[in-house]
Amino acid sequence: MKITCSNCSKVYNIPDEKLPKKDSIAFNCPACSHKIKIQLKTGSGGEKPLNKESSSNNKKRVVFSPVSDKDPSRLFGDDLKKKIIQTLDNLPPMPKIVDKSRQIMADPQSGFKDIAHIIETDQAIAARVLKMAKSAYYGLRGMVSSIHQATVVLGYKALEELITMVAAS
Repeated sequence: MKITCSNCSKVYNIPDEKLPKKDSIAFNCPACSHKIKIQLKTGSGGEKPLNKESSSNNKKRVVFSPVSDKDPSRLFGDDLKKKIIQTLDNLPPMPKIVDKSRQIMADPQSGFKDIAHIIETDQAIAARVLKMAKSAYYGLRGMVSSIHQATVVLGYKALEELITMVAAS
């Protein structure tokens, strides 16, 4: 059975013997991590099939319809926030920002304001810095409201480790 991801349009060919004997299955697209839901129905009911397959012994209908999660272009409010937060881990950092931040941190004349200015230009690093600074480990839950404040809370060593970890991902 051929399945197409509605998000990235990648086509997957899944052998029929690998499909479960359920009415539906759901999995994440390996390419874009978008959830793909498939409805599998067999029989000769009144539903209109999207794909017909027949075997030599008996004829059967297999109906499947790829159904994606909510359309991201139609999300608002809390649903949009949840979708953005779910995809934060998938954001890759920009290599120039990683290199520039390492240079600034290596310069003894630079301060937290300089590093915060660079980190603010990259969403992936900024999100992880804020997430780490707001963690319970630092005990300032909800008190961190800017990248500059987060860099001061974390300190140079933790920032350097975090930037290295983000760059490696």
